[in-house]
Amino acid sequence: MDSSGLWCRVPTDILSVRREDPELAARWRAAVREVFVPALAEGFVAVGVSRDGWYRLTRSKQR
Repeated sequence: MDSSGLWCRVPTDILSVRREDPELAARWRAAVREVFVPALAEGFVAVGVSRDGWYRLTRSKQR
């Protein structure tokens, strides 16, 4: 986390990862869940994703 929010990395082509290495895809899914679930519970929202696979999460203005 930095002063303006959180970053969460995901594979740029998860469909290929699922096809080629289902176990790795499952580990990615669990790792992303470990970031997103608590962040969303704390009032963060996903506001964008970069071309190289980074989700940007910032605090919701409604909180």
